[in-house]
Amino acid sequence: MVGIVHEKPELPKRPEKAHVFFGIYYLMTGLHGIHVLIGMCAIGWVFFRSTRGEFGPDYFTPVDLVGLYWHLVDLIWIYLFPLLYLIH
Repeated sequence: MVGIVHEKPELPKRPEKAHVFFGIYYLMTGLHGIHVLIGMCAIGWVFFRSTRGEFGPDYFTPVDLVGLYWHLVDLIWIYLFPLLYLIH
């Protein structure tokens, strides 16, 4: 066994800016997740109030606002998904 050199395999090099990408990735995904939770709570709140009969043809503004908020969060996800998952 004299003269045999055992070399360790080298690990692949990590891109220089990988920590920046993953920092932004987790920040944006986390913020979106928080807003989804807020939206789910708002939908639950509207549902609870609607079961008590608080909304009708004359007063439905909270239902509209929660619906607009939920669809805004959904629209933002449509842009975040390709930006974070497909472009990388």
